[in-house]
Amino acid sequence: MSSQAVDCNALEATTSILRSLQNDELSELWLCRPDLATEFEDYELGSSRELDWLGHFAKKSTRLESVGILGYDAFVNCSGQSVDRFLDGLGKCNHIKKMYFAGINDLAEIINKLGSAMKSNNFTHFVVNECHLGVPEATFLFNTFRDMNSLEALDIGGDEEEEGPSNLNDGEMAGCIPSLAACTGMRSLKLNYLNLSTNSCAALRGVFPRMAT
Repeated sequence: MSSQAVDCNALEATTSILRSLQNDELSELWLCRPDLATEFEDYELGSSRELDWLGHFAKKSTRLESVGILGYDAFVNCSGQSVDRFLDGLGKCNHIKKMYFAGINDLAEIINKLGSAMKSNNFTHFVVNECHLGVPEATFLFNTFRDMNSLEALDIGGDEEEEGPSNLNDGEMAGCIPSLAACTGMRSLKLNYLNLSTNSCAALRGVFPRMAT
């Protein structure tokens, strides 16, 4: 298949997604950089203008429930100002219940820009897959969960074939886990390839009874 045909297919896919979002027909929105899309539903971000339109329609939508950001350079073609506007607007969308992050290096910065949404008890599902998590990032992320008692499902994990999403050790994870006690609506918890061991498991035993209240 020629590169022109591939470009046409990508343009057709993004145009279709944008139109569906504008018409309030979209329940899921997956953002990635151009050439990274693996599914027809993935939106390959090509410019700041596209991101502005996505943010505009997302705020007006009543059906959009899930948003995913895929890849550390998903916003590579967008200005910092447009990214800030998009995330700020996304944080004000009360109808969005599920957030997915995959392969993100600046996860803490993105979550910080989502602002009040992380504290408004809107999110019910939160997935972090193969994102960079050092001690500062993990601490910030887990502290954020203290304000999310609406959270029903949390999935944080890395790649089984790699060393994992972080350099965190058992003691550091044990220090993060108590924040989950505030998530009293939790029904599903998956923490994979995070170097959990004796101390982390002890911390989990301490929070499980409070999460079940």
